[in-house]
Amino acid sequence: MDLFVAVNKPKGWTSFDVVNKARSIFKVKKAGHSGTLDPLASGVLIVALGKMTRLLRYMVSHTKSYEAVIELGKVSSSYDLETQAQTVGVSSIPLMSEVNKVLHRFEGKILQQPPPFSAIKVNGQRSYLLTRQNQTPVLHPRPVEISRLVCTRYEYPFLELEIDCGSGTYIRSLAHDIGQNLCTGGLLYRLTRSRVDTISLQRCVTVEELQTLPIAQTALSTQEILDMLGLPVVSVSEQQHKDLGYGKKIGIEPVCEDSRKIVCLFEGAIVAVGEVASRDNLLRPETVLL
Repeated sequence: MDLFVAVNKPKGWTSFDVVNKARSIFKVKKAGHSGTLDPLASGVLIVALGKMTRLLRYMVSHTKSYEAVIELGKVSSSYDLETQAQTVGVSSIPLMSEVNKVLHRFEGKILQQPPPFSAIKVNGQRSYLLTRQNQTPVLHPRPVEISRLVCTRYEYPFLELEIDCGSGTYIRSLAHDIGQNLCTGGLLYRLTRSRVDTISLQRCVTVEELQTLPIAQTALSTQEILDMLGLPVVSVSEQQHKDLGYGKKIGIEPVCEDSRKIVCLFEGAIVAVGEVASRDNLLRPETVLL
């Protein structure tokens, strides 16, 4: 059972809950996911099973889309409803024009402060664990990119947004920062991840469907996996396929000068990811799925 599946993570489940459930359903020892969703969020979660977990290391530059609801006039230490919310005194309700002006500030490449309740490690410990111990972890702003930030509905105190962004973006931090800029405070009230790269929510299956639908209907295709990897692809011969299995280097034609990582296909299946030495155009297998 070496495959990828796209699961619609239900609200209230952790990402690892879904991974463990998939591991149990498909009876495999190894399973993982390509990007955490908070327990209170729902939506697209890409799960790898069996040998396919070896490809997760290459899936680090996903573009993602979200549908978010921010509640203005309230704040919390977790920037969402995981911790106790507190009401903020608001002198005036922001106009739609003010909201759009603030949203525009967060489009493009920005520096974002991660939330204290995050999985980032500080001196070897997760930030959220330190925060729960009443410690104040020092988290430095990180560069992220938000390519699209659109208000689809605004009826105070709720602000509904559609967001396209790169990996590493914290929507909870975005909700908090928007609230601060509007001088109302704000927290993330609801979040759905609607897309990861080309995999949309409509392509996902529920946890229940993982147990009932045929594998052919749940597994992502080779092309969908290649789209997520975003690496150049070469097809290898039968002899090269055997050589890769023994960890041997193989000669290939130059594919792309900008990328040294290349995916190898044999008879339409992903069999390896290798790195090319520019001096001799030899591909050294780095990850083998044989």
